[in-house]
Amino acid sequence: MLDKNTFIQGLAYIGKSYLHWDFNFQNMDIVEHWYSFFQNFDDVEFRTMIKEYCISEKYAPDSVASLLSFKKEQNIKQELPPHAAWEMVVDLIHQHGFEYGSAEIYNNLLEYPILRKTVWEFENTLRNLKMGDNYIAQRFQDAYKDNLKKGVEKKFNERLSLNAPKQSNLLERGNVQ
Repeated sequence: MLDKNTFIQGLAYIGKSYLHWDFNFQNMDIVEHWYSFFQNFDDVEFRTMIKEYCISEKYAPDSVASLLSFKKEQNIKQELPPHAAWEMVVDLIHQHGFEYGSAEIYNNLLEYPILRKTVWEFENTLRNLKMGDNYIAQRFQDAYKDNLKKGVEKKFNERLSLNAPKQSNLLERGNVQ
């Protein structure tokens, strides 16, 4: 759970990084509203997101959605890229062959649930794969990229507490400078 002081420090960091950022720290309704979107982040994750945003983005965030979109994109970048996912699958097929429900392949993909899902979706196609088939490779990579985006989005949205009950005095006025 995000510490309230870490949250305020993060917003202050944005204010120092973007000189014309006009965030109203005095309006507790706005501060509490923004906090409600990030309260399930841990301190390190929030600080890292803020610093990476300030380093890479030219303009200050104009909404909660700006920061959340940036974080989703960062999460996608941390996942296995489509070309590497395809190479991993091809290597596993070379090692183990591929029959319906090939346990060896699925067991090797336990730490990559999105890739595992994509392999399952392409099971029939992969069984008949001829190595060097660029069309299948491209289709697989496109499907993986789509599953990756949906998977990260789903995981990310599950962490947001959009329907959390509003807490009064969530941030004490003494913490806001």
